Amino acid sequence: MPYVYIGKRNFYFGKRLWEIVGNLKNFGEGRLLVRSKFERYPEVSYVKIIRAEPLMDEENLFGRVLVEKVFRGRHYGEYDLSKTAYKNDFKLVPRDEEEFYLSRTMKAEELEKLKKSLPEFIQFPPLLKEMISKQENNPNPLLKAVYNLGPNNSTVFIQPGAVCNKTKIENSKAPHLYENLRP
Repeated sequence: MPYVYIGKRNFYFGKRLWEIVGNLKNFGEGRLLVRSKFERYPEVSYVKIIRAEPLMDEENLFGRVLVEKVFRGRHYGEYDLSKTAYKNDFKLVPRDEEEFYLSRTMKAEELEKLKKSLPEFIQFPPLLKEMISKQENNPNPLLKAVYNLGPNNSTVFIQPGAVCNKTKIENSKAPHLYENLRP
């Protein structure tokens, strides 16, 4: 007879943070931890424990953990990991593998090389451009681009005054506006 699972599946693999840290000297200060959730990326993702203060509750679920966060090879500084410490998703990096993780972290110079520039303005679709140019008596109206820049988009900067001259924008929400366009 086959097994029938009821409820949500747990996609985490590993131990809780406090199970690992509780067995280490000084609660693991200076040690590296990896979340199995982030092992799917080709770049390294890990946290280095700065300070850990367990709450010493019955099930060892809660406490305060301050870490240095590295996500996909980029250093994000200090981070409070207390809200995710109860998840059974952590693995301790052995001492002999720590150098591998530390060497794969990008330096500031490498991040500067990866910076991608985006234009400040985008041209309107052809039909809309004609309508706006007639209304405003402006032969070349431009649309100011709005970008959703989050903490993981640190390698993006906006060129002031630059205009996107592409006649077709990839992944547009309204691709039908660009159909039958002649260059």
